[in-house]
Parts: sequence; structure tokens; C-alpha cells
Amino acid sequence: MNRRNIAIVWESITDGGVNSYLKYLLLSKIFLKFNIFIITNSTNDGAKYLQKDLKNFKNIKFIYFKSYYIKKKNFLERFINYFLKPIFFLKTIKTFDKIFENVKIDTLMCQCGNYGGFRSEQSAIFAAYKKNIKKILLVVHHKCDDYPIFFKTILKFINYKIGNKINYLVTVSKSTLKSIKKNSNLYNNNVNTKIIHNGVKVENFKNKNYLKNIFIKNKIKPYHTKIGILARISEDKGHDILIKSVSLLKKNLLKKTKILFIGRGNKTEILKLKRLIKKYNLDDNIIILNYLDINSQKILSSLDLLVSATKEFEGFGLSIAESVIVGTPVIATRVGGVQEFFNNDYGKLIESKNHFKLKLAIEDFDINKKKWIYNINKSRINFKKNFNNEVMARKYLSLINNKNDYLI
Repeated sequence: MNRRNIAIVWESITDGGVNSYLKYLLLSKIFLKFNIFIITNSTNDGAKYLQKDLKNFKNIKFIYFKSYYIKKKNFLERFINYFLKPIFFLKTIKTFDKIFENVKIDTLMCQCGNYGGFRSEQSAIFAAYKKNIKKILLVVHHKCDDYPIFFKTILKFINYKIGNKINYLVTVSKSTLKSIKKNSNLYNNNVNTKIIHNGVKVENFKNKNYLKNIFIKNKIKPYHTKIGILARISEDKGHDILIKSVSLLKKNLLKKTKILFIGRGNKTEILKLKRLIKKYNLDDNIIILNYLDINSQKILSSLDLLVSATKEFEGFGLSIAESVIVGTPVIATRVGGVQEFFNNDYGKLIESKNHFKLKLAIEDFDINKKKWIYNINKSRINFKKNFNNEVMARKYLSLINNKNDYLI
């Protein structure tokens, strides 16, 4: 029996949750049976890291294309390119026409972080429909934004056409779908819509010393409470909120607390955080580690507590699920899709942008650590059963095979 071919079109610049989602999906037993073509822009740093993670799997190939939508640094170029986006949309359709001529595709899965403006994945859908690709899925991971100024009419037309061309609109949470309904005409009565929560590859990480050398280098002792944010360092992820909350801790708790920021970030944001750390005299407590080339679950299993402090919206919150599965307690903010799968039975769910509530949660963890660990170990059973990558893959397979036998 011949393997079926799945093309995954994905436009991005930085790495993030979509990276982890794709890795877990493609490493499932189901997707290892397909030929996978990941078609992405050449400036996608996240794809390069993903390619490194998947280099040993011969069924997965990467195809890179030129994206016209990457932001320019020069103001004049940004201004001109903004008004050229409709032309770029047509040029990108031609780009995918050529790609699909050279690669036989049975199923197209377009992966979008944010949705709302012009994207290469939209052009891919038009090209795929022309090439009579039988199954087309559009997967949206994050919030759908309002239509940009000047392009509302043309984008509404494009989304109307996309709604008629795709077989399924898939979102990773009810919150993401709600934002699409509110801010876009993509959702309509003709579109088959499914919600498929992300899933994590379940592995056993009993060793808690994966970061031993990093801890030694940064003078982190066994008695320290190691609290981490594992996320891209950007303004929306709430690193500054955690800094402010730590500044309120009593001296005896502060002495035994180490905060780790783990993830890539732009220089401007990192510099801003360093200034804030200095302002509150927390240089001995907060360490910015940048990206670590270590399995994320190994990182999380080495921490005592994960903080997910996102301020506005989280499509799902994959690091939260990863943390629960490895048995590391979590404090998370009540944003977007997080509250669909995480609650106070698993850790602590707090209001976003509230550094005082975050401070209280950290203190509660210190006082009632045994209770937190008991709750998280109890929660692992549910997460391993319902939020593993094999469950996620089976749900996607049912869509690919036209089996409309589940609805979340």
C-alpha cells in the first residue's frame, strides 16, 4: 500500500507553540505512516529548529519558499510593502502552483498562528484547490485579529472563498474559534469546524538533573526553589509581571528562590527586562537563560514550578500541558484556551497582569508544596489520557479520512 502524502504549509518568523505542536503531531505513530512535506518560508527560524529535531525521520521533508509578508526594518519599505500585499497574495499563489506541480499532495494542512491579515497559507489554499487536492484543512492556533485598515473588503472576499474551498476549519481551542467568529467572516454555516486540543508526546522523565550544569554555572543550589517561564521572551508573555511579583516576596522566601527565563527573545525586550531586574535589585534571583537546546519536557521536569503569565491571549498553552504531564506544578493566567483544560485542581489559575495575585500564588506554593505536588501527580493521569499526541493525531486522521465521528 502506497503512503499518502500530506503537505503542511506554515509561515512564521520565530519559533513558538506551533513548533512543539508540529513535532508532537508528526512523531505520533499515525503520522509516521505518511509522507510529510513541510512547506515553509525560508526566513522561518522555527522551521530550522524543527528540522533539526526531525532530521532522523526520512518520511519528513522540508521545502522552503520566499515569503513576501516578512516585515521590513526600513520604514519606507514597510510602508510600500503594506499596500502591495494584494499583489503579493497573487504572486504567492503562483509560488504554490509551482510547488504543487512538483509534489503530489493528497492532503493539505495549513498552519496559522495569528489569523486576520494576508498570509501565505491562504494563497496555498487557492493553489491547492486549483490543483484538485482532495482534502484541505486550515488550522488556526492563536487569536484571530480584526481586519487591517484598507484591506477589509478584499480580505472578506478572500475569506469567503477560503470558506468554500476548505474541508475543515480546525482550531486548538474554543477561545480561538470564538475570536474567528467575532473578527472574521471565515466562519460561516458552510464551514465544517472542529476543535482539536493540542497533545503532548508522553515520555517518562524520572531524572531531575537535566539542567545540572546550568544550575552549577548559575550557582543554583538544591535547596533553591526553581521557578521558570518557558516561552518566547516578548512583551505579551508576562515576564515583567513575574519580576514585579518576585520583588514583593519576603526576604526569607526571596533568598531561596531562583527565577529562570528560558526562551528566545528580541534584544529590546530582553534589555527592558534586565533594567527592571536591576530596578528591583533582583540580579541574584532572576536569570535570563535564552534558548536551551534541550527537550522542553526535560527542562520542565528539572523545575519546581512553571509560571505561564501570558497577559492577553493564549490559543492553548502547550508548555502548561507539558509541565502537568511531567509532574511539575503550574501557575497560569486565565487567558484564552488555557481555562479549557487547566484549573485550580491542577495548580493555580489567576487573573492576568496581576503581579500581587501571582505573588500570593508563589507564597502558597512555598507553604503548601506537598499539596501542590499531590494535586499535580493526580492530574497527570487525566492529561496523559486526554492530552497526548496520539489522541490528537487520531482526531486529525478522522478528518483526513472523512470520518466525522467526534466533536469536542
